[in-house]
Amino acid sequence: MKLNTYVNILFCLFIIACKTPRPDISDEMPLHLTKVILEKDPYWSLHIATINTFTIPVVPPFRQERISLIGDRIDHYQFDYVSIQEAFSNSVRSKLYDRSLMPYTKYFDVKGTIGSGMVMLSKYPLDRQTFWYHLLMGRAHNAEFWSGKGVAKATIVKSGLPVSLYNVHLLSRLSKNADENVDYNSVDRLSELFEVFTQIVEQRDSDAFAVLGDFNMNVNNKEFTFFKNLTQLEGTLFQESDQSLCTYCGSNSFVKKGEGQLDYIWISPRLEFLEKEIFLKKTYVISGKPSNLSDHYGVRALVGIKSNQLSFDVKTNRFEQTLEQVRYLNSIVSKELDGDDPFKEESKGASEHLCRTCRLKDVLKISNNYIKALDRGLEFHELSETQVQLRKRLESYFSLF
Repeated sequence: MKLNTYVNILFCLFIIACKTPRPDISDEMPLHLTKVILEKDPYWSLHIATINTFTIPVVPPFRQERISLIGDRIDHYQFDYVSIQEAFSNSVRSKLYDRSLMPYTKYFDVKGTIGSGMVMLSKYPLDRQTFWYHLLMGRAHNAEFWSGKGVAKATIVKSGLPVSLYNVHLLSRLSKNADENVDYNSVDRLSELFEVFTQIVEQRDSDAFAVLGDFNMNVNNKEFTFFKNLTQLEGTLFQESDQSLCTYCGSNSFVKKGEGQLDYIWISPRLEFLEKEIFLKKTYVISGKPSNLSDHYGVRALVGIKSNQLSFDVKTNRFEQTLEQVRYLNSIVSKELDGDDPFKEESKGASEHLCRTCRLKDVLKISNNYIKALDRGLEFHELSETQVQLRKRLESYFSLF
């Protein structure tokens, strides 16, 4: 075996050893919304947003100037909470914190990577924080493999109501594949979307939650349909009704080829959209040149509580729809492990193959647990302790609809 192969294997094992620990399933069941909340605050609402800042390590133009303006716009809108992606450097984050004037901030670092770039900004304390580092992040010869993208979660309390908030950033797709149903990273992205769902099920602290971020999928991609059917959530799906709406647009000063709507806010069935908007679309003049604030436009929403939907009956018919999606993911992961990559991209080298095989087996193990927990034909005594925990939390999740 060549020396560089040994080095690659050792480095790969180092990456595996240093990866962020996966959060355990929460022992506390989520709190239910009650009419008491509405009696205390009948006009309860939450103003939230997601912004990919395009301040990546390979220095993009006007990075410091743009992050200052982004911070100013966050302060202007007086958000309750904002999910930030691609804020990798200390100087960028420091300026963002200073200019946004948000009192509570959190950066999710990941050892063995360049860092997640994922930040939470909030008017309220960010409690019960967890972070799930994506198991599959493309191939090592692609730059994004070395990023620490994942699913960050924290819970805030507004007017007595706990709200679990998630910041999500998925593996991007090459522009040349943007209009295709799948690309060679679709197995990874589908797995990442499943991980998002697992963190909603396993970590949410109440019936109120929102999932915000850069999903790197549009309505034409397989991943979009998969996530909608998997979670059955309502999101800011402008593009379904108007194909001209987008967050990664050809009209943007940093974009050569538009890819449609890639950034979303998905909300709990207990909540409703009062306002929703793609924003930060204005072009500024920086150092004499026209520039947008990022290559992505942001998405913001004002959400309230659905006052007429506070029952807690488990919707068992929804289990089957989600089970079908998990079985699909399980099948394509199994095919790749058997040497039949469904989307036709080979790993490069023995060390990368070793790392990827380990991660694929982890995905398979988790999805197998969900398949058992979702199978209503199985009784509790036929499930493992972990699967029983998942069954109970899945029942709580499907009671929201």
